[in-house]
Amino acid sequence: MKLHCKETDLVPFLNGILTLFNYNAQQRNISFNFIHEDEQLMVWIDRINFDKVISNLLSNAFKYTFDNGQIDVVLTHDS
Repeated sequence: MKLHCKETDLVPFLNGILTLFNYNAQQRNISFNFIHEDEQLMVWIDRINFDKVISNLLSNAFKYTFDNGQIDVVLTHDS
């Protein structure tokens, strides 16, 4: 597999992916939060593959979270 990395601001990138799950969260009354320390976090990622990984993790989180539950996505980094 060949990676095609591009410098990306991870905060809005993740926010865009998370937005796709908001409807499901509302329908099931799940508290769905994106917690991040910084407004910008520049990283080098393969956007397509990273998108697939995050979407898969979120799909599993929603699959195994009961209605009225809570899902938190927390973005942190080391200096």
